[in-house]
Amino acid sequence: MAKNELSKIEQEKALAEFQQGVATFDGDNSLSLGRAAMCYGTPEEEQMYGAIGAKRGVLIDTMEKRGLASTKIVPLYGWEDRCCWPKGEKAPTYVYKFKDYNKIPAGHSDWSDDGKGGRVPPIASIRYNFVCFVEGEQFPYLFTFKRTSAKAGEFIRTMEARRATRKMGTAMYVLKLIDDKTSEGKAYKRLVAEVVGDCPADMVPMVVTARKQTAVLSAVAEQMSTEHAGEVEEEVPF
Repeated sequence: MAKNELSKIEQEKALAEFQQGVATFDGDNSLSLGRAAMCYGTPEEEQMYGAIGAKRGVLIDTMEKRGLASTKIVPLYGWEDRCCWPKGEKAPTYVYKFKDYNKIPAGHSDWSDDGKGGRVPPIASIRYNFVCFVEGEQFPYLFTFKRTSAKAGEFIRTMEARRATRKMGTAMYVLKLIDDKTSEGKAYKRLVAEVVGDCPADMVPMVVTARKQTAVLSAVAEQMSTEHAGEVEEEVPF
């Protein structure tokens, strides 16, 4: 048997654990957690990642400053929150998870009019945070979907909830940029997520192993989600 090949019993055990629901949404850790960002091809990104030749539509490891192997991801753990993070500040004013939304100041979760026919987003913007494996990468990454990418995060959350009720295990998703326009007609690139299929069989054991360390991963991820990731952190979706 090859070194990395699992026995039939090991495969069946891993699959049984996997089907219980790998992507939960709500220690000494052998898994390091990275941070990923989608390259939109902006001048700021060119300045930050130009040395590695990053192109629009490529996922970037913001710590190692390199392109990731793929834009396909498998979520392990996720949570929703609302974050008040003033532009230019290195830390948020507050972050409340779903169960604590009643603590958000009145009006901070509401959209408003700008008086010119446009819409002003809430002071406390919604975020969908996921710890994910990226196809072809050894360690998991933190993805924070917010602002124009929030619908992509909401889509992943919804699909994983449906799959969990059917004991299907988590899915693999591909992230991509599409052309879109704001309500004022301004063109921009919007990030979307699409289901590719089930989690690949060769990734199931790795995902199951990481799932056993959810308590540690979640603590690290939630701390990272409140830290400034770089000079233009507030401008990038994750």
